[in-house]
Amino acid sequence: MRLTHIRDCMQSIEGPEAAEVERSLRALLRDLQRSNREVQDRCRSVAELAISAREESKRVTAEEMPRDRARLKELEDELSVEHHFQRLREVNVAWEAEKRKIDVLADRLQQRLAELGVTEDAPTPGASGGRGGLVEGEATEKLSKENTELKLEVARMRKLHQHANQMHVESQLEVALMSSMLADRKRSLEDSENFARRMDETARMTREELEAVAAICGRLSKTVDIVDRNIIQRGLCTDVGMLRRGTMGNRGGREERQRPSLG
Repeated sequence: MRLTHIRDCMQSIEGPEAAEVERSLRALLRDLQRSNREVQDRCRSVAELAISAREESKRVTAEEMPRDRARLKELEDELSVEHHFQRLREVNVAWEAEKRKIDVLADRLQQRLAELGVTEDAPTPGASGGRGGLVEGEATEKLSKENTELKLEVARMRKLHQHANQMHVESQLEVALMSSMLADRKRSLEDSENFARRMDETARMTREELEAVAAICGRLSKTVDIVDRNIIQRGLCTDVGMLRRGTMGNRGGREERQRPSLG
């Protein structure tokens, strides 16, 4: 319909104005074709950029994802239940061994006290005088020495127990810290995967939009060629030929005479 309207308008032009209109239309067609080529070039550039961005995203994802997964696997291995309980078992075994030593030393102390019949309110060495007092004093001195050694051993065992408890607390803190690190790593990995998916989706949508624009540009180029080839050039050539033969004015007169009068 529009092409027919353009052709009818071209046929109504008379005189030297036809050549001027032809030049204007040809210039307009050249501008349209040039604009169409520029749009197509931009579309190709944007498409290449989108493809490059998508390839870069794939490359980064392919390089970073395995490393992130490996680090995450290491953290998971370190925080595995078996590993954690193995450490706790080692601490408990060490503490049980030390506790048994303390119990053995306490039993030995009680046995020696029972053998010598010494109590906390026993008389001091030499209080009973004579040989018996000397023997009892030597036994008490020996017992006191062993008692001191046992007390030192008990103090050492308590210190070891305190150290074991401290190790247990530090182990719990370490587990909590590594659990937090593991959660952060998992969130970071999920964010990276989501970003890669968004980049891929954006590249796909951009490519589809550019393909649609390229199709529109192609249709526009074909339309311009059709207008140039089948409407403007043919119509102008016909009108110019009629002007040269001097028949366009006569054709207009004949059309006026052939129209029926309204009266």
